[in-house]
Amino acid sequence: MNTKIQDKTLGYLLNEITEHGTNTEQVVMERVLGCFRKLRKGLTNMEIKEKGLNVYSKRGVSFVELVKEGTNRNLISSEIVVRGEGGKIKELKRTKEGIDFLRKFYTDNYSVNFMEFNKQVNALFKKHGELGLDPKQIEYLYWRGDHPVSEIEKTYINNPYDSEHENEVVEFHEYLSGIKNENLKDDEFIFHFAPKLFLPEEWFHAPVRLEIEGITIQNTVVLNRPYPNKRYVVAGFEKDNGIISHGFYWIKNKEELINNRVQIKLNWFVGKRKKITHKIDLSFQFGEHKGKLFSNDQSLRRNTKLKQFEIKTDVSKVNLYEDEFLFCDQADLTHFPMEKHSYFAADYNMDRWESRKRKEMVKQNNINEVYYNILSSAELNWEDKNKALIEEFMKKGDANFKNHGGDYGACFDVNFSHHISKEIDEAWLFDKVIEFAKKYKITEFEMWKKYGEGGLYEIGFGIYLEGSLDNPTIKLREVYLGSLADWNLSWNE
Repeated sequence: MNTKIQDKTLGYLLNEITEHGTNTEQVVMERVLGCFRKLRKGLTNMEIKEKGLNVYSKRGVSFVELVKEGTNRNLISSEIVVRGEGGKIKELKRTKEGIDFLRKFYTDNYSVNFMEFNKQVNALFKKHGELGLDPKQIEYLYWRGDHPVSEIEKTYINNPYDSEHENEVVEFHEYLSGIKNENLKDDEFIFHFAPKLFLPEEWFHAPVRLEIEGITIQNTVVLNRPYPNKRYVVAGFEKDNGIISHGFYWIKNKEELINNRVQIKLNWFVGKRKKITHKIDLSFQFGEHKGKLFSNDQSLRRNTKLKQFEIKTDVSKVNLYEDEFLFCDQADLTHFPMEKHSYFAADYNMDRWESRKRKEMVKQNNINEVYYNILSSAELNWEDKNKALIEEFMKKGDANFKNHGGDYGACFDVNFSHHISKEIDEAWLFDKVIEFAKKYKITEFEMWKKYGEGGLYEIGFGIYLEGSLDNPTIKLREVYLGSLADWNLSWNE
């Protein structure tokens, strides 16, 4: 093949090799061919060649040739990865040169138009006192062409869909810390530090103890394992009634943080002989943007130019036969808005807190009815037989089957309501599921609950049935909203 491969063609290839996600050669090929197929729609052969879109599966420039060109120009690299049962798969990666090449592709080689767009975007975030976007994200949005500055403002600054979750994060941080953001003085900030240990599988059941040096802890240190992955151990203190904080909180003034590094030593003891020492040296950086929170888990819910990281003690890959380990970390923390903290995901302590809040809301609003929904979606079920059954009963016109449209499509859908006093025992729901499973042979369901007639169902989880339907085992698939603490059910697994 003697066709010269254009730079823009390589740019499309590099765009489909993602920073996160699956980049096996087969998957990237499917993405690349699909991308060019879409871009060619409505264009003449001449326009296709001029735009560098002549990459096909059977003619023109092939995917293999495109990858070879990228490799020869040191834009991409590949490695063979061994998967289960000894299978080998080739994965593609962008090199540093490839990343630089892609950034020039996105920005038309940093054209005048891009520089003006970049200037406007940065001015927008400065005007609102918000953390600016990562420069790479601005470059990508410019290339996409569907995010003018007004749209960027809606998406990243004034997005109404973010507010409910953001308010929950702030409220839970304030509940744990006992510190109200609004009561802080201009020169006061919150320093949040959460010691976290990640154990190897072999040490999973060993008892763990922690001693902290270098910073004063006002409360008794409590270790808990708040995630579904119980290899994570997190230190905090007991807030109340079984809710454990995710770390510790201090109010610090700006002058104190600027002039003093914080040096913390964590001494983790695992089992009878293992000791892990983790020395952490922290400094504090200030910017013009809003935000009163410093955290050793500097993870944000949206893209920003701020470096994102989490400092934790990871011993998952150490030599198991050694008894003492030393880790050292040094980091510069930057303040950010508490509501943007990407935190508490899958933490059962927050689930418990939310569950108690809901119950308090029910009392305060004198709600006396609880509503339930048992659902099974043809579109979202995993088993093809369940999908086929639902579609069959839809055609028959069975009253328990409805078309929800959207993601759910055809569904088995039954509603119930009871006086709130009946909520104390919800075992009847599982009896109903088994009854419906026997009648319709469907084995996948979603369970939903809400308080009061109006509004959406706000608590829900998915289940599936195993074994004979005469005496099935009910298995939890996933909690969608709320937590299992919101239900009065016992499991037979």
